[in-house]
Amino acid sequence: MRDLWILAGQSNMEGCGNLEDLELPAPDIRAFIHGDQWRIAAEPLHWLLEATDPVHHGDRTPEQLAADRAEARRSRIKGSGLGLTFAKAVAAGSGTPIDLIPCAHGGTSMAQWNPELAPLGGKSLFGAMLRRTRLALATSPQTRVKGVLWYQGESDADAESAKVYRKRMHTLIAEFRKQLDVPDLPFLMVQLGPFACSEHLNSRWWTEIREIQRTLPDEIPGAGVVPAIDLETDDAIHIGTQGHKRLGHRMANLALRTVYDVSTAPSPVKWGKVTSAQNGQITTIRVEFEGVNGQLVTPDPAGRIPGIALEVDGVVDPAHTFKTMLDPDAPNAVLLCREGELPPGAKLTYGTGFQPFCQLTDTADMAVPAAGPLTIDAGV
Repeated sequence: MRDLWILAGQSNMEGCGNLEDLELPAPDIRAFIHGDQWRIAAEPLHWLLEATDPVHHGDRTPEQLAADRAEARRSRIKGSGLGLTFAKAVAAGSGTPIDLIPCAHGGTSMAQWNPELAPLGGKSLFGAMLRRTRLALATSPQTRVKGVLWYQGESDADAESAKVYRKRMHTLIAEFRKQLDVPDLPFLMVQLGPFACSEHLNSRWWTEIREIQRTLPDEIPGAGVVPAIDLETDDAIHIGTQGHKRLGHRMANLALRTVYDVSTAPSPVKWGKVTSAQNGQITTIRVEFEGVNGQLVTPDPAGRIPGIALEVDGVVDPAHTFKTMLDPDAPNAVLLCREGELPPGAKLTYGTGFQPFCQLTDTADMAVPAAGPLTIDAGV
């Protein structure tokens, strides 16, 4: 048997990294390309203008489409993603040949991915995904649907869309499972990465989408998430080629651990207890993480942890603490120290805003997800 993974979402799943130092193809990794044919998977995986389904063509005329296809083949410089790295790592770790079906489309929102549009067939994203997946299975009887890789949310990071993002994700995952007739279909997500944006946008909603993504696996069995908050980009918003390789390995580790039951695969890092204790004039906040592989690491020579801070009265300010550090007595915990008592209502945050500086990982390069604001249990 071969396992098929669906690549869905928007541009960071489509892949926009520079076409340099690419992940190399492997003979046991195939892709059902946009022309509805099986090929050995090679970067870039997504060629939207060559898709059969018109949802990927925009409003181009047939003549414009033909010209743009030819130009893309001549001059394309962007397009690397996480899919091929993921597939190679999963195949190596599970011993199962992996197939991919690229279905992502840059700039698309949850409204555009609405499963209710599926009756439009190839004129909708969900309908096109279903058509192509069913055709892929029909033309490769030894292949079975194994899971979905999802990277999306940038287009929903606004006041109105963020309010319904959680509900829409519940609906989307349920419909993937229903329409593909796999009730427990794994759905592995990427938490939003950094964005070097213009200042007029409100980063609150970017942070809120990240927090929804972090907590969805607690609500939906078979869902999982890995962070991209610490990864390098090749432009203002798109994870770069090298970042995608790291991200592909993180997704593969998550799949091997939770889908293929490979107990030796690194596990995702999750937030655990957040407590505080006061000793004299110093209050220490301790954060304990679950699933840490080996120990937590930070590249800062002084052991400081950028990106983690207190939020007081809705304002995140690192100056509320005078020290952040790895817990010298525990490989899975960090400490924050401040003078005096905690301000009333203080909460803990990590990775707020568009472009936070976050580099906390473990020794297996499984990153700590952005989180917060989180309640601090005081008086411990």
